Amino acid sequence: MGTTTKTTKHFKFTGETKVTYGVTLHRIRATIETIHAKLGDIGGWVEKPDNLCDNAWVFGNAQVYGGACVSGNAWVSDNAIVCGNACVCDNAHVSGCALVSGNACVLDNAWVSDDAEVHGNTRVSGKARVTYSACVYNNAHVTDNAYVSGDAEIYDNAHVSGNARVFSDNDHCGFDSFGSDTIHTHAYRTTNGIEIVSGSFRGSLDEFVAKIKETYCDSEYKKQYDLIIKLIKLKFNLPD
Repeated sequence: MGTTTKTTKHFKFTGETKVTYGVTLHRIRATIETIHAKLGDIGGWVEKPDNLCDNAWVFGNAQVYGGACVSGNAWVSDNAIVCGNACVCDNAHVSGCALVSGNACVLDNAWVSDDAEVHGNTRVSGKARVTYSACVYNNAHVTDNAYVSGDAEIYDNAHVSGNARVFSDNDHCGFDSFGSDTIHTHAYRTTNGIEIVSGSFRGSLDEFVAKIKETYCDSEYKKQYDLIIKLIKLKFNLPD
């Protein structure tokens, strides 16, 4: 028979508690040295031991509660809140007064900071950044080196990736239920111009135009996408 290894938590409750939204939170103290904390360091607040796993840590006045879990080498700091069934994992970082809730997942090397909100079934991954008052929700996905900031809102089935630079709603637009597969088409500014994500396609506006022509020829779907292309050009003040 194999040997069963008992997992030892890297923190314990200090005895200091507070109640937020009817939930009792406990201040934590490091019981071993980890990547983020030294033995004896005082951390932030969690509701229960399962909110914090592996080498993950909660700093300052940050709070993790509900079914949320912070794991891997991730950390939550400042006044940030992670709640609901949200997960923050790998080397992700949530800071400032950011809120990650619902079934949202922040992973890889992604950051959510300032007053940003990420909720619903959203994923923020890669080296993506969601900052300031930006909001990402529903089924949206922000990934790669994308930067979503300002008061921008990314939502529904939008997929923002690559080197996207979305600082307000003037920097992106989306269209639902078009084409033979009724997919979502999203256009956004990047460091190199306008990029399009539509189903499995991702590329420049010129590449998108060529792909639509190749795929749909002169069908009704091409007419639909031609109108989308016109609107995208109008949105970003591009020549028709």
